[in-house]
Amino acid sequence: MTGHSGMSAPKVERTLVAAHEHLALLRQRCGELAQDIGDQHLPDEGTLAAFSLLGDHARNSLVQNLQGEIWTALKARGLAYRTAKAASTPELRLLSHVRAYIWAVQPVEARLRGASELPEPPDELWRCTRIVQGARPQRARVHFVSGTPDLRYLLIDPPYSAQERPVLWAWPPASGWFAIPIDGGSAVLTLMYRDGRMFRMRIQTKMKGIAQWK
Repeated sequence: MTGHSGMSAPKVERTLVAAHEHLALLRQRCGELAQDIGDQHLPDEGTLAAFSLLGDHARNSLVQNLQGEIWTALKARGLAYRTAKAASTPELRLLSHVRAYIWAVQPVEARLRGASELPEPPDELWRCTRIVQGARPQRARVHFVSGTPDLRYLLIDPPYSAQERPVLWAWPPASGWFAIPIDGGSAVLTLMYRDGRMFRMRIQTKMKGIAQWK
């Protein structure tokens, strides 16, 4: 009696196709991580290929090791998105590989807020209104169009007197909207692109029926 064990040809093919897709994602993620962590701390091509080929092996252990405080720190520094459970297993392996180096990276919000004397974004990169009007305490919708998929972060600081927390948006869509409170002050937008360029602009909120100094 004869036979053979192991994966069938279709299963092998599916595994290789999935590994190829994961490898492409890991290369992209390494490009992003290199800006903050540095090339010297990232795995080489052979290691990335191994991360991809391993598929979902030991996934539960990886999730447990990264979720909680570590994942919160990764997200605050712009090194991870969503949740640990939502990430692919090869990406979890990559983040596990670099976790020892994340503490030297400044949180994204601090980087964006700490940058001074930034120019306004050119129209070919970003377009939205600069003045909104309404009655307090209404919220105004601000529609925007982004001219490139390389917008990495959008920090929305509401008017100061509104006493609301800022909103940090990772990888905003090509177009959409956000809401800001109307109180007569200005909301501040700070934008950071994949290549590290940063811009800042203000959106003035005006209250109907109230004269305001210009």
